[in-house]
Order: sequence, then C-alpha cells, then structure tokens
Amino acid sequence: MKTNESQVTAFSTVLGAKSDVFTDLVELSGLRPAIDFQHSRLSGVDFAESDLSGFKFDYADLRGVKWENRSSDPVSLRYSLRGNGADEVRGSDFAALYAKVMSKTSWAERFFAFKILVDNWGENSDTAEVLQELLAKTRETYLPLCSFIYFSASYLDDNEAKTWCVSMANAGSSQANIFRLRKLRQLAKQNAKYFESVELRPRYPNDLTESEIRSLRNAMLRVADSSYEVAQDEARYPPGS
Repeated sequence: MKTNESQVTAFSTVLGAKSDVFTDLVELSGLRPAIDFQHSRLSGVDFAESDLSGFKFDYADLRGVKWENRSSDPVSLRYSLRGNGADEVRGSDFAALYAKVMSKTSWAERFFAFKILVDNWGENSDTAEVLQELLAKTRETYLPLCSFIYFSASYLDDNEAKTWCVSMANAGSSQANIFRLRKLRQLAKQNAKYFESVELRPRYPNDLTESEIRSLRNAMLRVADSSYEVAQDEARYPPGS
C-alpha cells in the first residue's frame, strides 16, 4: 500500500511539474538514473537541456530522440541503440547510398552519403561492412578518415568529432583541410585506441561484434599512419574535382 501511495504521489508531482526537461521530470518521479532506464524503450524522447551524465541506457532503444543542448557521458550511451529512427533508410535507399559512397565523385559527396547511412541505419554490421570496403579500396585520406571518425563518434555519441568531420567535408577540396589533418589523425587513433581498451559486448541484437570492431580498428590505424603523404598529393590534385 505504501508503495502504491508513493507511486501515485510521484505521478501527480510529475503531472504538475512546471518544467518539461527530461532530467527534471526523472528527479521528480523518483526514478533511479543509473538503474531504471536500462533495456527501456525511449525512442522519440526529447532530451533537450538534460544532463544525462549519471544515466545508464544499456540496451535501451534511443532511436529518434532529440539531443539538442544536452550533455552526456559516452559511457552512459555505450550500449544503447541510436540513430535517427527505425526504417528511415530502406533497402533500396541503402543500395543507392552505398553506390554513392563507392563512386568516383568528390570525397565530400561520398562522405555525406556514408553519413546518411550511419545516421539512419545505425552503427551495425551493414554500415561497418561499407566502411571496411571503403578503407580497403581507397588511397584517399579525408574520406576514409572522416568516415571512420564519424562512424566511431556515432557509436560513442561524440558530437564534437562528428561536427569536425562535417565541417571538413563542407570545406571539400580546400587546402585548408590539410592543416586540420593532424587533428583528424589524432581523433582516428584516439577512437581506435578506445575500442582496444574497453570491454566490447553487443548493445542490441545484430550489433557489431568484438571481431568486427577489432577489424575496423586495425584497418583505420593503417590508414591513419600513412595519411599525411597522401593528403599532400590530394591538396595538389584533389580527387573528384
């Protein structure tokens, strides 16, 4: 009886709250951020203005949530299912975007096609396979580096690194990008090292396996180590330009 009364009181408090910020409502409800949101269905939730650093969203469905002006700890989101939404990129769209990624157009166009795949399809075996093929087939620098960093940053919910990649792609074949290359290579090695140091386990069914992550990491380290000389050539003769 006491538990039911407590629940009714918490529910009434939430309904009467003046704030609609997610974390404010959680505090009023009495829910435990480190425990009660694991394995939860939270697709479409508005996290704007929330501080999620104390939360654990292991195995939670966070597809289509709103992230604007929120802060969070990557560890809180490590095993959650993210992306802009379920089925927003269907099979035919995937095939068309894959073709664009592997085309001979400018590296920026190919990167933005890969970005759409990651944003909508997720960081899973399908998009990892596209990335692996990209890393194996191209001698370019910016495309494989930005694609790997965007993929790994999406996995880790690192919006700063994702924004960095987008800004470089917007700069296209500008020689200004060569001065950003050091930062790009550092980010690639930093994310590759992170994947080596953590215990990897699936976040949801059909998620990336440990062997897939390790394979991506090794391929990316090879690209990052040899990228500077190739970038100098690209600055002189931009591919796809």
